[in-house]
Amino acid sequence: MTWSYSGDPGLSAKDEVRFLVGDTDPGEQLVTDEEIEYALAEEGSARAAAVVVCESIHASLAKEVDKAAGAVRVSLSQKAEHYADLCERLRRRLAIASGAGAYAGGISRADKQAQRSNPDRVQPAFRRGMHDNHGALGTDGLMSR
Repeated sequence: MTWSYSGDPGLSAKDEVRFLVGDTDPGEQLVTDEEIEYALAEEGSARAAAVVVCESIHASLAKEVDKAAGAVRVSLSQKAEHYADLCERLRRRLAIASGAGAYAGGISRADKQAQRSNPDRVQPAFRRGMHDNHGALGTDGLMSR
């Protein structure tokens, strides 16, 4: 099992994953190079692999318990909570980067016009004015033809 970090996340996808999850301190190694390489192979991108690696770190920290010896306290649950929050932030960044966010159509006039003129657009079942009576009513209240 190896651990390496160049200090430049732009050099390799592995270093980018380490940078994104905060595993850059050789004195506190959280995951191995092999685990990161596995996540990269499975996910296909550094951002997606970072989510998987972060979840792995969180899972290993979540099973640890807070410890106290006299006045000295070690709060491992806070570290696990930090990684849970980090996983969520990485997931949101991945969704935004991949374009998986929500689309709110009809916000601008140009967008509405582009949607109306799209020949592949499914026509809506309802439209404004669909029940308007366009015939003229006579004095007796009946429609004249």
